Amino acid sequence: MKKKVFSVIYTVVICAILFSSFAYGYLKISAKREENRADTKQNNVPYSKVPQNCGIKFCFSDGSAELIFLDFTDMKVVTVDIEENDSTKKEYFGYIADKTVVCDYNAIKEIVDSVGGIELYENGEILRFTGVQIIDKVSYNTTADLRKAIVRAVLERISKDGFSTSQFSLIIDLCDTDLTVPECYNFSKYIEEMCLRITQL
Repeated sequence: MKKKVFSVIYTVVICAILFSSFAYGYLKISAKREENRADTKQNNVPYSKVPQNCGIKFCFSDGSAELIFLDFTDMKVVTVDIEENDSTKKEYFGYIADKTVVCDYNAIKEIVDSVGGIELYENGEILRFTGVQIIDKVSYNTTADLRKAIVRAVLERISKDGFSTSQFSLIIDLCDTDLTVPECYNFSKYIEEMCLRITQL
């Protein structure tokens, strides 16, 4: 009788130990899987922090330029028209040009077309222009008012439809610039919201 009781107790203890070991192993594996998933998710989101403020100076073939300052602190865009560009000058009204983009007419055309064309107010009405039409206009009229109108129109289109990484890549491919792909990737996540608030100087 005692042997039988001891055998039952022994069996129960062994089963309990085996069950505990199995449960512990299962929980440990599950916890490791969740940890790996969290790490993978985190690694799949590079540059997750909000970028630092960045001024991008677009230099045009007529000698003028436009500073586009991306203010990530206040989530807005400030533009500064530059009548005569000085490549050595970096600061305009307190805004710093961190990056430079040298554009020719073809690059301007492609940028305008990439946002689906732009709308300008002329002769009492709003007219839509393609990239080719914009180049025709700037080739004979390069006033500050026209530059500012074109820049604002492009930014307003971006505020509605955004500006993707591939569109930023278009600038890198067509222009002489020190912008990088990772920077543009990060900018593209915020630029649509920022372009809802435009200040022109």
